[in-house]
Amino acid sequence: MADLRRAVIQRLQALQCAGVEELSHTLAESLLGALQEQETAAVSLSSGIQKDPAPDPNRDFQRTVSSAAGTSAAEHTPAGVGQPLPWEKRTVSASGTVLPTAHSSYSPSSSIPASRPGPVSRETSVRPQISGRSGAAAPSSGFPHTSGTRRAPAMAPKRLPLSLDIIVPPHEDYSALAEMEDRHEALRLLGEKVARCTRCIDLVGNRTQTVLGTGNPYAELMFLGEAPGADEDRAGIPFVGRAGQLLTKMIENGMQIDRQEKTYICNILRCRPPGNRAPMPEEAFKCRQFLDTQIDIVKPKFICCLGASAAQYLLDTTTTISRMRLREFRYRNATVVCTYHPAYLLRNPSQKNATWQDLQFLMKLMGLPLPPPKESSAGA
Repeated sequence: MADLRRAVIQRLQALQCAGVEELSHTLAESLLGALQEQETAAVSLSSGIQKDPAPDPNRDFQRTVSSAAGTSAAEHTPAGVGQPLPWEKRTVSASGTVLPTAHSSYSPSSSIPASRPGPVSRETSVRPQISGRSGAAAPSSGFPHTSGTRRAPAMAPKRLPLSLDIIVPPHEDYSALAEMEDRHEALRLLGEKVARCTRCIDLVGNRTQTVLGTGNPYAELMFLGEAPGADEDRAGIPFVGRAGQLLTKMIENGMQIDRQEKTYICNILRCRPPGNRAPMPEEAFKCRQFLDTQIDIVKPKFICCLGASAAQYLLDTTTTISRMRLREFRYRNATVVCTYHPAYLLRNPSQKNATWQDLQFLMKLMGLPLPPPKESSAGA
């Protein structure tokens, strides 16, 4: 039943994406009414399920969560691999030989919090669990093997909210925020609205707090990531983990500008997805108005998309990141360029040279001076 309800929600969201908002609301009212009747019948049927008088304390219900989605590999490796990059440190030995700093391998945390349900209790009703990823198949058996004559209390299936505002998000008018002269205050007010958002069922219960953005709201350059990670969820600030530290080096050592004063940084999503997985299409759709409002408030002249998720969701395309590099796009009066995500570079150091080419391409568009090429020393 939960899978059917979730499928209905996704279908209604797809209808609204296609511009059929009035029809999607009409369908929502009729379909949700039918689902309520089916769930009422399910409650009646569940009252006849027998319960084992001596349940096995070692039998737990485990929640199935899809693993984090990885970033696709690049199609080619540009020339210059192995050359020191502007944001990388080099050490000098006693003999004067320059030694490159070794790259460290890195993979995003894929650890998943332990599921909350414990052993089945006599006093509590058993509820089937909904999988972490939308559309994932439910477990084949939601209840343990039962025998005996004792009857369990009526068990209502876990229900998703019936609010049409959650299923088909209303389009609120945030134009007044974009017209405010004080952009700091406008972002503060937007942050209050974001903090009250409960549209994404899987994200609301997983987040510690919402993560809006960081940096100078009067900056010409905006960096756009995909979603907060564990470190960002704790701090409430985008790009503060290892990927964020690398991004800071790319901005300050590579582009020779100050991250906090010359850029504004935000994400496609404002909540951390479970297990640091990639954003789902319906989540990006529900969060899109917050992103557009941020862009309208900051009014950047240039947007640099970090990674495939950010580029594809912003530009509404399925083109791979390797094919979007070194090209100009337009979105809401801003010039958009695309490059690899810093987390991807931590896992694939060979693509740092390609990323440096992307940053130089961006710097030329912005009219920033390019740093002189560094001469490689013997043994470097």
